[in-house]
Amino acid sequence: MDKFYKKIIKAKQKEAREIRRDFSEEILKAAAYSVGGEVRSLEVDIREARTFPVFVEIKSILFLRGKSKPEFLKMEGFNPLRAIKELAQAGLDGGVVVSTDRDFLGGDPGWINLIKNNSTLAVMQRDFFVDPVQFYQGKAIGADAFLLSAEFTEEKDLPGLIAAGGEMGLEVYLEIEGSRLPAPVNPENLSGVVVNFFHPDSGELQVNDFAEAVRALPGNLLKIARMNPRSPGDLEFLKNLGMQALILGDEFWQSADFVSQFRRVNSWCNDVFPANG
Repeated sequence: MDKFYKKIIKAKQKEAREIRRDFSEEILKAAAYSVGGEVRSLEVDIREARTFPVFVEIKSILFLRGKSKPEFLKMEGFNPLRAIKELAQAGLDGGVVVSTDRDFLGGDPGWINLIKNNSTLAVMQRDFFVDPVQFYQGKAIGADAFLLSAEFTEEKDLPGLIAAGGEMGLEVYLEIEGSRLPAPVNPENLSGVVVNFFHPDSGELQVNDFAEAVRALPGNLLKIARMNPRSPGDLEFLKNLGMQALILGDEFWQSADFVSQFRRVNSWCNDVFPANG
């Protein structure tokens, strides 16, 4: 784990200590359970979708994978509600990933209810999870599901964190680099996995040995791809792998007209994944 991730862990641990400072874990749990509001199921939406669901991630700091090292780009004046409303009018009906970390993802916890109160979309909370109290807080602020990162989290900590998310009665998804499910993780405790795909410098993605590893993931798990498709061929690639939904990669937001870009990708999805029934 590099210095940047260690910096994030230290900051998130401090946040968790501050949450715990004034309240016991039992009180935090009780408060989370007592919060009402509609819970929307991403899993049901994905499994019952008539075509290939497309999700967007709301954040104002983009992670762009460069040739030598990752680049972080700050989007000035980003308006999450306006973006979601424009995308919904363009056909967005898969769901929304909301980044709630302010310092490293440029997100905001308040965006969860902002979007839920102004749309019918299910919301998956993404953060750097290091402590169960973050899930209690996430339930209290309206999250429908949680997204953890296997790359960021120590393998030994994953089972306990996944259990804490599930304890809130919400769906838990794990983002993985490559296609390997970490050994300590019981797939029965997950709703699905998010698999990152990055275009090689040479251009088109190819179905290769990696594809067999993806297909070998436990059958109960939803398989969600994260990528920014460049052509219908990229969607064919995902179809051949048995992927069931798509989260658009951060590069999507770099488009001068991201709404038109979304319409383009959505039309490719409709062509490659014909509507069911």
